[in-house]
Amino acid sequence: MHTTTLNLHLHHHQQGSSLRVPITLSAGTRELRIAYEYARRQPREVPGGQALDEVAVIDLALEMPDGRLCGASGSERQEITVNEAWATPGYRPARLVAGDWQVVLGLYKLPAAGCQVKLTITQHGARELLLVGDTHVHTHHSDGRYSPQELASRAVADGLDFLCICDHNTQSALRHLPSTPELTIIPGMELTWYRGHCNLYGVLDPVLTYVANSDEQALAIIREGVARDALLSVNHPFYPGCEWLLGEDLPPHLLEVWNGPFVAHNQQALAHWQQTLAAGRRQNVIGGSDAHRAQLFRLPGAPATFVYSASRMPSDILAAMREGQCFIGMDQDAPRLRLQYGQTVMGGVADWAADTRLLFTIHHLGAQDELRVITQDGPALVERPGERSVYSQELPLKQDTRFARLEVWRALPGLGLTLASLSNPIYFEAGRADQA
Repeated sequence: MHTTTLNLHLHHHQQGSSLRVPITLSAGTRELRIAYEYARRQPREVPGGQALDEVAVIDLALEMPDGRLCGASGSERQEITVNEAWATPGYRPARLVAGDWQVVLGLYKLPAAGCQVKLTITQHGARELLLVGDTHVHTHHSDGRYSPQELASRAVADGLDFLCICDHNTQSALRHLPSTPELTIIPGMELTWYRGHCNLYGVLDPVLTYVANSDEQALAIIREGVARDALLSVNHPFYPGCEWLLGEDLPPHLLEVWNGPFVAHNQQALAHWQQTLAAGRRQNVIGGSDAHRAQLFRLPGAPATFVYSASRMPSDILAAMREGQCFIGMDQDAPRLRLQYGQTVMGGVADWAADTRLLFTIHHLGAQDELRVITQDGPALVERPGERSVYSQELPLKQDTRFARLEVWRALPGLGLTLASLSNPIYFEAGRADQA
């Protein structure tokens, strides 16, 4: 966080003009807050007491580096906030690009003696947050029963930080549901074709149309969305009737390895993912409820995707998903996972080193939870540490390790073991390392 305070003296002759006050935003600013204060009213003695006379009126507005107006709030609001996802009413959400912005003071009324104005500019930069959300939900704008507002209210009540609205072949719900300080709404669309479903995240109108009459046309539409900077996820690849049959010739993408309750098709997806990793391919994963309505075992946030994000902004959340800096949990209260090898975190690529061990930390382990560290050879460690608020351990890895990831399995009465949490891997590749 960086705060700058400017003390300005305004003269009466400036009344009726607009004063631009330049402010320089640093690279990496995620949120901008502007506050100003001045003596708007002065007391005046009157018979029986005091009256307050309005002696100064100063309006507030904000211009972006290209000269466009970001918004205006008149003189009734003394503090505003702008970020990529949300802005104070009167302003629009905006990507906070580095450069010279302009705070505009509208000098509507100034006293004869002039006026002191204190202007406070606060820039909030990146900081690691663990956010929890659902990457795959539907509204009544396609085949769901929730209105966008109902879905958002439920998400906030359940403690979710973000929602990816992914209605089938439409984004009309997004016109009705802006982000708020409590809930980040990430635009999405589930491209739905009879030979496979996939989500495109982060872009409004990522494709011109979803209509395809061949595999080639469907794949061309998917590539069109990726070319427009959408993040691609292949959905529920083994779900009966909605299997992914469009092959592997895709741009870089995520795999929705956990869709709804952890039943047979998710077990197939997990086994397929393990085979993919063991073959030496990098593949990051996410999970989503695919909730359409209130159903037993299929509710918003079950499963949930937890992201280590630089902010609550959609671009940072999606970047964390893209880079694999996330894990999946059975619900919002699932065990929290952290995986690290030297300076490399989950989703990153590390060089194997004889003197470096895999460090994993788990929060909120249940009494019967079983943790497993998985490599290409299968489980490298299986333990039941018992109920722990925090459990941490270091594990040596063999030199030929291709990846390492973490699973937590939970015993449920009458259901046996089910997956409770699942991490993305740390990958190992000679001669390369991601320094996170």
